[in-house]
Amino acid sequence: MYNFRAYNNLATSGINILERPKVNLPSPSGSSFLSSLTQVARRELTAIQTTTVTDEPTIATLTLRKDIKLPVPNLIQGKNECGPTSLAMIMKYYGTDPGNYHEMFKSDTVGHGPLALKEKAVAKNMLVRQENYGSLEDLAALVDKGIPPMVLGIWGGGSNSSLSSYIDNASRAHWMTVTGYKKDDLGKITHIYFNDPNRSTTQCWTASDFMNKFWNSNVIPNGHRYYMAMAKRGTFQESALRTHLPTDKISDTFAATLRVIDGLEDAFYKAEEIGNEVAGWFSGLFS
Repeated sequence: MYNFRAYNNLATSGINILERPKVNLPSPSGSSFLSSLTQVARRELTAIQTTTVTDEPTIATLTLRKDIKLPVPNLIQGKNECGPTSLAMIMKYYGTDPGNYHEMFKSDTVGHGPLALKEKAVAKNMLVRQENYGSLEDLAALVDKGIPPMVLGIWGGGSNSSLSSYIDNASRAHWMTVTGYKKDDLGKITHIYFNDPNRSTTQCWTASDFMNKFWNSNVIPNGHRYYMAMAKRGTFQESALRTHLPTDKISDTFAATLRVIDGLEDAFYKAEEIGNEVAGWFSGLFS
């Protein structure tokens, strides 16, 4: 392909020579042999140049298919341990020892909300950012930077249209860790890879199923499509996360809601702890 210019110059020079015959002799056919050869050469050269332009692909019209998955270890939860287990997966991915993640909290009776998990992550020397009403593109952008985000949703989808549905959704609220994605040739995200603490292997759902059967729903008001992104301090991921999300992308109202939930969670577990101590005291008294 890169020799066509030289070939063009050579052929043009040859044609110019052919078009200047040294002797003008009459031709019985009205066309000299050299003229005929010139026309043939021109036709051949035009055909070669046309083929080159037509067959050569341009970068602007090509879109590479993507299939990216981060090597996040898959861990299995105990009862109501989806949050600590998802967090432990991310810690191990960064090379941080989470310890016995089944004992990350004193109790997991009702699970754990975003701020409780964020506090544990910060204590393990991690930078944490959060966003609600995120998008699949947000998740993919983090994966591209080597950052696997934790996502909160409702397993099986659902709405909070009534008190009974809210209670049902609360029992199905679930944390998972996004590990990758697939894109088609047009650049559209078609699939999401994720580690579900209830499954022993990485899962891969269509983007539509991931959104409609999980991420579009949340038991926390205005918490739809919520995620937390974490990066170990001192790593290139920390720098990338600071650039991508300089601060949390949540409203003041949603931030206040998270604080209320965190307060209720603390109150519940403190009451549970006291109740267990009292029950233990009575049990020892009458044993």
